[in-house]
Amino acid sequence: MSRGAIAPAARLAVQTQRQGFSLVDFMKSKPVRYASFGVIIAGLVGGVTVYNVSRDEVNVIVDGERIAVRTHARDVQGVLDAAGIAVDADDSVVPPLRDRMLSGATVTVKHARDLRIDMDGEVVTKLTTAETLGEAIAELNLRSEPATFSLPDSAAIPVSGLDVVMTGAKTVRIAVDGTVQEIKTEQPTVGTVLEAAKIVLEPTDIVSAPLDSTVRADQLVTITRVKSVQATSTEEVGFTTIQEDDPTKFADEKAVVVPGKPGVLTTTYTSITVNGAAISRGVLSQNVTTAPVQQLERKGTRVKPVVLAPGQVITSVDPTTPLPGATLGTNPDGTVSTTDSPTTVAAPSANAFLQNPTEVKAFAKQLMASQYGWGDDQYQCLNNLWEKESNWRWNADNPSSDAYGIPQSLPGSKMAAAGADWANNGATQVRWGLDYIKGRYGVPCSAWGHSQRVNWY
Repeated sequence: MSRGAIAPAARLAVQTQRQGFSLVDFMKSKPVRYASFGVIIAGLVGGVTVYNVSRDEVNVIVDGERIAVRTHARDVQGVLDAAGIAVDADDSVVPPLRDRMLSGATVTVKHARDLRIDMDGEVVTKLTTAETLGEAIAELNLRSEPATFSLPDSAAIPVSGLDVVMTGAKTVRIAVDGTVQEIKTEQPTVGTVLEAAKIVLEPTDIVSAPLDSTVRADQLVTITRVKSVQATSTEEVGFTTIQEDDPTKFADEKAVVVPGKPGVLTTTYTSITVNGAAISRGVLSQNVTTAPVQQLERKGTRVKPVVLAPGQVITSVDPTTPLPGATLGTNPDGTVSTTDSPTTVAAPSANAFLQNPTEVKAFAKQLMASQYGWGDDQYQCLNNLWEKESNWRWNADNPSSDAYGIPQSLPGSKMAAAGADWANNGATQVRWGLDYIKGRYGVPCSAWGHSQRVNWY
């Protein structure tokens, strides 16, 4: 019979007695030979006790369940045997088994049960007759040193046993917000340690250990703060310039009629930060919040007259259409000709394939002058900008943003608009980059100024 079990026969006997049956009722309900009954009576008359009809009633409480037992037993052991209640040496029986019993007395039986205690990952099993965790802790003297338990003291311990985690005082280090805190704690889990240390976690934070995991001695718990921040930035939008011919002015004269004004481009973006450092940024929207004002210039078209001495003739050039950059002078023979060569710049090859930074720089400078009319000052700004972005390397790749190439196009595939060989041809990348700067900022110096302010262009 298993621990704590009560014999069915004992239960039936108790139930029968509770229902009010007596010995007389029993004899009436069964055919009994008078001779046998006579023997019983004779024994009584003769003063010899053959059968004691009167039995004592004893209350037995087994693991909190009360049972009334009628028995002739005179000691506790006999009462338990009559009730079919088995006990072991580890069980608690009050009064002791050999004590005599009196009618109406109470026997209390508490069967021993397993208390399985996880102590820092090592499970120790202890036997206890306590009915609650708090009673078991006191019985086993488990609070001789500071400790906490994963269940409350009121938790019941069933006969099948109870599993509980016991956490003693230990040192834990918590790395958070740029500091490392060293604390001594009795908390059982990582989550309760952080809560006791008043460390508030955001939904996007990353903890190095599960919050419900058991704390280990000298454990380092790292909290990584991950945030998504929305912000805006502003930058100048370059203005364009248009020229009108003014036949009333000479060709070397120019006047600004309507000054140009830069516009304002507002960019809204989301920045992902890890422990305060930005690791990525995505543009949500871009809007021109202030439109640029176009500059209007008027340039003269009149040709200055050439005054000749008597007898002088022009033999080499037409003074009404001088070449760009040329000046007129008088030759020793009295004729007028250009004294300087025209300052023209040849366009670079349309099929150039370049990867060497020195060659790419020369190509860019030549293309700036021939296609955009930009001089050395703008080239210096361009050189500063692309030295910073890629060091003029055609294969410069930014793994955190997918920016690529000499101009750091984001993404690099945008440069396909300038040529199918955008991924490995520095010349194609330069063509795309100069066109981007012209359309976005007007001139390289505006792009360089923006990069100095916000670290991108």
